[in-house]
Amino acid sequence: MKKIGKTKVFAVTTVFSVLAYVWMYIVLMDEEVKPYEAWITLALFPVLIGLALIADKMSGSAEKIDPAATLPVMNTLEFIEVLKNDTPEEKMAPAEFKRMTTLKTFLKTEMGTDNINEVNLTVLKEKVEGAAVTKKGDYRKAFGSLVQGKRIKLDKGEAFSNEQNFASHLQKAMRHPTHGFHSLNFTVSEACKQVKVVVLNKVSGASEVGIRTKDKTAKAGKDYHAITEDKQKLIFGEKEDEQDVYINIVDDNQWTEDREFSIELFDLKTGVAFE
Repeated sequence: MKKIGKTKVFAVTTVFSVLAYVWMYIVLMDEEVKPYEAWITLALFPVLIGLALIADKMSGSAEKIDPAATLPVMNTLEFIEVLKNDTPEEKMAPAEFKRMTTLKTFLKTEMGTDNINEVNLTVLKEKVEGAAVTKKGDYRKAFGSLVQGKRIKLDKGEAFSNEQNFASHLQKAMRHPTHGFHSLNFTVSEACKQVKVVVLNKVSGASEVGIRTKDKTAKAGKDYHAITEDKQKLIFGEKEDEQDVYINIVDDNQWTEDREFSIELFDLKTGVAFE
């Protein structure tokens, strides 16, 4: 099924189509097309184009684009951390630069400035967390707990997912030069079923890197599904800045204490994990 995008333009063309048949019937009633009838027919064509253009402009102004549509799901603290990153733009990884540009565009559109130091943080919190496309309620609830280091209380079966500690905020000497994670910590409930890990390609071109999971208090097969050997090799194309890796979480519908497992990148030739 197809949908009509701009009904105003459709209405104009529909009305003129009907009138065209009526006008043709009137003109041919005497089986002769008089000069003035031909000129009227010709003149109606630019009228149709003009009215359709006006209708199109009216439709465009009425369809306001939500500036939050491309905004990554994050809380206000993470939003601020990204924009306070003092790494020169020319030294940023493409994915980091793209993320910062998106946030600056949002800030300029919503707050009138792309300088995070000039905005009202209360208003910013409302716009960022109130406009998030996914998990709005979860992020609002978690904001205070994450800042204060409290454990988040969740109801049974409640889905919750959050990223913390952007890798871009590490000191330059602590970042790996070729590959890395977008975020260093993830908090998810079992009800989420899976966690998405974004792996960054910092090389200007094609590259390869290994990724694997390691047990801590969480055990593979019981609490989560480890990345199998056939999926541990990530291949980045020439213009590919990042890849998403999904790790399935086991939901046994039972209450358990917080458990952890780690995810690491490693050199495919040596098998040595990146620091």
